[in-house]
Amino acid sequence: MAKRAKTGRNGRGPDRRRYATGEASRANILNRAERVLIRDGYHAFTMRRVADECDLSVGNLTYYFPNKSSLIEAVMEEVFERYQRHYTELLARSSDGSEDPVGDLVTWLLQDAVTDATAKLFLELWVMAKHQRAASKALTRFYDKGVSDVAQALAGMFPGHSDRELERLAYFILTLSEGSTAVFARSGDRSVAHEEIIPLAIEAVKGLLNRESAGWVARNP
Repeated sequence: MAKRAKTGRNGRGPDRRRYATGEASRANILNRAERVLIRDGYHAFTMRRVADECDLSVGNLTYYFPNKSSLIEAVMEEVFERYQRHYTELLARSSDGSEDPVGDLVTWLLQDAVTDATAKLFLELWVMAKHQRAASKALTRFYDKGVSDVAQALAGMFPGHSDRELERLAYFILTLSEGSTAVFARSGDRSVAHEEIIPLAIEAVKGLLNRESAGWVARNP
């Protein structure tokens, strides 16, 4: 006789507490896997090493992620969702009357780009994208979604601009962010500090927005 699936106290389905525990375990694995990736790098990123970091057997780890590829993809998706949540928060803040929503957006992206964790993480994501087709596709989706999210955030702040204008500005902002990682995330002295670049970036973005606004007014008298 087949065993019946365990039900919760209401008899309607699986125990929700067990589901919540499983989700918490999965989140903990992803958090620790990301830590391993940042600390040890892609080439040292193994199921055994992640299992050890989580204090699990490899067998228990494969219950959640059958192989290294599925774990890597899940880590990437978690990172991407984290950025999307932040874009959503910034958009909500601008809707609530932030004094400088453009400044908030540009400052966050450029400051985040040079943190040690972000710089190391994205270096490894780029390496993964070079070696794994799935990782390459996931990274492409991330940047495409990043452009879309930034453009959406800008649209909420400047509803009079065309989608094309906002998309170009979104690409410009993300280029500034990625450039910050390449130039300023590495250790070493520089004649110009990254903190001096952020106000220039904000001024440039606002100038482009104002220029596009003037163009829109001229086209729509």
